[in-house]
Amino acid sequence: MSAAASLREELDRLRADGLLRDVRVPVDPEYEVAAVAAAAGTSMGLLFHDVAGRSVAIGTAGGRDLVASSFGVPRGEIAAAFLDAMRAPLTPQTVTDAPVQEIVLRDDEIDLRRDLPVLTHHEHDAGPYITTGVAVAESRDRTLRNVSYHRMQVRSARETGLVVVQRHLARMIEEFEAVDEPTPVAI
Repeated sequence: MSAAASLREELDRLRADGLLRDVRVPVDPEYEVAAVAAAAGTSMGLLFHDVAGRSVAIGTAGGRDLVASSFGVPRGEIAAAFLDAMRAPLTPQTVTDAPVQEIVLRDDEIDLRRDLPVLTHHEHDAGPYITTGVAVAESRDRTLRNVSYHRMQVRSARETGLVVVQRHLARMIEEFEAVDEPTPVAI
């Protein structure tokens, strides 16, 4: 078996392996989802079906059994699966039709606070955060690609803030800033 090819497939695998609990009661995105997830621990992923009318998956990589299920390998083979993936990375494919494009919003249609069930985790947080935003960017000459996880504060309808440390993404941003161009990034 290989790694799950989509979030839907990953959730189906976790459910089949008894590692996903479905939460069907309404749960508030401010503190409540985080509290339920903390109480559940790291041995089980959770799929909330009604967080302000949206679904939220949380904790799906919280423990080794969860990661092994997603990767389609026994628990003791996770490190080898990571190493194999690093040695033979997949080449991204350009497609014109994909499940990720089921809903497409542009420009003023976008309101992150309305369109995504962004959670507020802790009482001292400055607001709601996307906690596992995966940023995908390319160098200006398109020869290098970077994929990195970021915790992003949702500041307004179309703005987030994130810390970019002095690594690959920071260098890519600097390349674009040097020629006064915005850095294209997909989250």
